[in-house]
Amino acid sequence: MEPLSIQLSQQTRVLLVSNHLTWNPITWLSFLIRVFTCSHVNHAAILHEGQVYEMVGKGLAVTPYEKWLTHTRREVVVMKPKVPVQLPVVACGYGFLDLVQILLHIIRKKWLLRGNSWNGVSGTRLWSGLICSEYVGLALGKEKPHLVMPCDLLFAPELEFEKEFSTAKG
Repeated sequence: MEPLSIQLSQQTRVLLVSNHLTWNPITWLSFLIRVFTCSHVNHAAILHEGQVYEMVGKGLAVTPYEKWLTHTRREVVVMKPKVPVQLPVVACGYGFLDLVQILLHIIRKKWLLRGNSWNGVSGTRLWSGLICSEYVGLALGKEKPHLVMPCDLLFAPELEFEKEFSTAKG
């Protein structure tokens, strides 16, 4: 299927991504996220006014949509928001400890079916980094965005499916 047209890219959409496995270490992290969350998506981003906003390890990355499409071997699910989207402007990236924290949350929530927070007993964030789906959860106004995984956005009541497409083959 074809990507969103440039005209549609000017509207706000949530992009849920699945990276194909390659020799690039990032795709291995993507694969592990899909395995641990039992899903086919591993990343979330927001398309707004021709720019893609996404959380990466370094922080918030803003990329022109046409350039973002040049990333090779991605399957993208496009979701249309049913609610107003408020883009968080400032967000710090995540580090290794954030990834460990998220892994523990996934094990508790998805595998052990216990608990609903990775924030410790007091509910205070242990680390300051935001992950991609948490950024999207904040933009959608979710009550507990820190509990949102990319796979959760596939069935979020604030979003509706619009289309799927693949980016350029590498």
